[in-house]
Amino acid sequence: MLASSVAQGLGVSLTPSGVARFSDGETFIGLGSHESVTGSTVVAIQSCMPSGNERLIEMLLLLGALKRLKPKRLLAVFPFFPYRRSCKEKPGEAIGSELVARFVEAAGATRVVLVDPHSSQLVTFFKIPVETVTAMNLFIDAWKAQKFIRPLVVAQDRGAVQRAQWVASELGGETIAFEKQRGRADEVQSMAMNPAHAARVYGATCCIIDDEINAAGTLMRAIAVLVSAGAREIHVAATHAIFSGPAIERLGTAPISSLMVTDSIGFGPEKRLPNMKVLSVAPLLVKALKGIIDGKRR
Repeated sequence: MLASSVAQGLGVSLTPSGVARFSDGETFIGLGSHESVTGSTVVAIQSCMPSGNERLIEMLLLLGALKRLKPKRLLAVFPFFPYRRSCKEKPGEAIGSELVARFVEAAGATRVVLVDPHSSQLVTFFKIPVETVTAMNLFIDAWKAQKFIRPLVVAQDRGAVQRAQWVASELGGETIAFEKQRGRADEVQSMAMNPAHAARVYGATCCIIDDEINAAGTLMRAIAVLVSAGAREIHVAATHAIFSGPAIERLGTAPISSLMVTDSIGFGPEKRLPNMKVLSVAPLLVKALKGIIDGKRR
């Protein structure tokens, strides 16, 4: 359990909260122990997936309950932040991540910690300090241990190019970028590669790295392009294992050599695959929280 690992790393005991549902479906949150909250720095941790709406309400109620006990600081940790993709202003559409930021502030959080937020714009919606941590170095270290020879790091769209270039520089490899066209939400209409890059893919060890795998539609199209171009191996890493809809079925049949994800989202054995390795973000969160608690991060 991620929260237990974080508490252990901080050298404190984990205080569970009681969650119940009323007959009308509303949520109740009660703290099992709260004597040490007043005047203390309190960390509330909740990954808002699966059932993002329910998990978000639980976190807001938990923050509200803690705020009433008058802690010195109330740190809200979201290993996975809800409504992370709803961050662009479009006529007639709500900016979901901005609204969630307002809710978190109103509930009483004095600082927020996020793991690999989907967009840098998300951070700007908060009026309280935000600390972000990334799991990318975990994946880089794991790939370095496999001693790939000049791997080809794949950016699945232009928005991922900067991250892919950084990872490639760490691995001593190169980068290529795909062109992606989206239709509806969670639907990729097409993905293409510059034909001039085909020779670079042929026989290459290809690494795809991303902040999340949702339904795996984008990933499967990228894999198909690489396979058709003659890639020798395909290795995949993503921080948030959302695995919605047909993701597990797709990943289970995909021609990938390895798959790495983190425990930013909890999932059961039904969503584990034989070639999957789960890395923990607990040490990253512990380091960030210690920096905040010790006053090293303003």
